[in-house]
Amino acid sequence: MGPTLKVEVCLYKPAAEEIIWYEWTSESGDMHKEDMPPYCLKSRAETASRLCHYTKKSSLAYLAELLDGADRIVWDTFNIALRSHVW
Repeated sequence: MGPTLKVEVCLYKPAAEEIIWYEWTSESGDMHKEDMPPYCLKSRAETASRLCHYTKKSSLAYLAELLDGADRIVWDTFNIALRSHVW
């Protein structure tokens, strides 16, 4: 399993005009409605930081898997590209 993204949420009291359900039509034409509990991000700044960290870790894990078994020239090329990129 790869990196894990932890996002903290909390319940809030929705405003009267907020839609807190999801409606859809099935392929057979039946209408459906699913109520959704009103959750929001506990901290947008913390979530953004965690998402950035997760993206970096996931990218590196993906590249390691992608390059598994690659020859030295391919590894060196990716290493140069990664070092030149601002993380």
